[in-house]
Amino acid sequence: MTDGGSGDYTISNNAVISGNTLLLFTGSGNYTVPAGVTRIGRNAFAYSQIKELTIPASVTEIGEGAFANSTLNKVTILGNISTIPEYAFYKTQLTSVALPTGVTYVGDYAFAETPLSSFSFAPANKAEFGNSVFENCKELAQIALDSNITKMGSKTFAGCVTLQTATLPALE
Repeated sequence: MTDGGSGDYTISNNAVISGNTLLLFTGSGNYTVPAGVTRIGRNAFAYSQIKELTIPASVTEIGEGAFANSTLNKVTILGNISTIPEYAFYKTQLTSVALPTGVTYVGDYAFAETPLSSFSFAPANKAEFGNSVFENCKELAQIALDSNITKMGSKTFAGCVTLQTATLPALE
């Protein structure tokens, strides 16, 4: 494991932290990211047994696949995060999520293959969605996206077989 060169790690409550980056979580149950952490590393919670997570206002960046394939079923994001990266919540157990209004990009497969039942998002500024963001969300029945969303990639709703109500913006 590398930390980018500083060599200083803190291990506390099943989390490995280097500087201001949470690199790895190996615990289970509920967890609150410590204040002062500004970045959640790539795959930091992937495959973990996390259930509920609180991300504090200090966090400004989430790494690709940070929560992928984990048992995460509830997340509270208090941080000033502008990007939800590729595969961030892929194959988690999230049934709902509230994104901060400062998010301007939701990456490919960010919520794919989750049991989300509804999703709404009204960003404060223009925002874009990558490809396959909700692919195979078989429980997704309702979605409402604000007019500030200016681009949606291909296959955004592929495999969303129970989608009944969709309020979508007019795209360019």
